[in-house]
Amino acid sequence: TASDHGTLAVHAGVAPAKAASALDVVVRELRRLAEEPAAEDELERVRGHYEGTLLLALEDSYSVASRNARSVLQRGYARTPEESLALVAAVSASDIQRLATELLPLSALRLVVVGPFDDITPFTAAIAPISSI
Repeated sequence: TASDHGTLAVHAGVAPAKAASALDVVVRELRRLAEEPAAEDELERVRGHYEGTLLLALEDSYSVASRNARSVLQRGYARTPEESLALVAAVSASDIQRLATELLPLSALRLVVVGPFDDITPFTAAIAPISSI
C-alpha cells in the first residue's frame, strides 16, 4: 500500500545571541510558503538542486543501494531517478502553497533548540505567529 509521509526540517547554526532572530526569519519563510505562491525561478533553482544532488548520489554505490532499498520498503518497487525527477518537475507553486497551508499549523510543529539558553520565551514567541496559518 502507498503511504504519504515525510519531514520538513529546518536547521540553522547561529551564535546563541542570534538564535531567536534566526527563528523569526524561519517563521516568516514558513508563513510565506502558505501565503504566497513560490516564484517560478525559485522552483527552478530547487529543481536544479534536487537533480544535482540526486545525480551526485548515483555515483556512490552505497547511496544507490540505500535509495533503492528505501524505495522498495516505501513503495514496493525501486523508483528510477527519471521517475523521481519527473515527479519533482511536476510540482507547482500552488501544490507547495496548498501543502504548506495543510501541514504547517502550530500544532504540527516541533522546535528543538540546543544551546546555552535559560529562557525559552523568545523561541516560543517566535513560533506563535505560525498558529494563524
